[in-house]
Amino acid sequence: MRFDQLAGGAYLAGSTLAALNALNGYRPLARRGRGSVASFATGIGATEIPLTGVGLSVAETAAAVAGGAHRTATGRAGLVLSAAAVAGLVGLQLRSRPAPSIVDAALREALGPDFPDAVAHPDWPGADAELG
Repeated sequence: MRFDQLAGGAYLAGSTLAALNALNGYRPLARRGRGSVASFATGIGATEIPLTGVGLSVAETAAAVAGGAHRTATGRAGLVLSAAAVAGLVGLQLRSRPAPSIVDAALREALGPDFPDAVAHPDWPGADAELG
């Protein structure tokens, strides 16, 4: 087996996992039972920090191309899946943009327009405070 074939197969496997993770960010792969815990645990990265996944996919693609994966059918299939995963993760990032204003509007509706002033901010000890 040539190295580029091995690289193509490994890249296809990694890209498949990345695409499943991006899909899991949109709709959990498991909603009930033990699988739901794994679905939540793996999906939290895709939903909370999707651009990290984009960076990992770019790094994985660069390594795969350097290994010759793009010369094989499995490597090209991996490129397609990786592109789909990146597109999905960028979509998740774009969907999250209005979240802060939505949360702020909900808090203002529930707690009143002056809720930020009513929030108690604890006085933290200074850096020179005695411990213990």
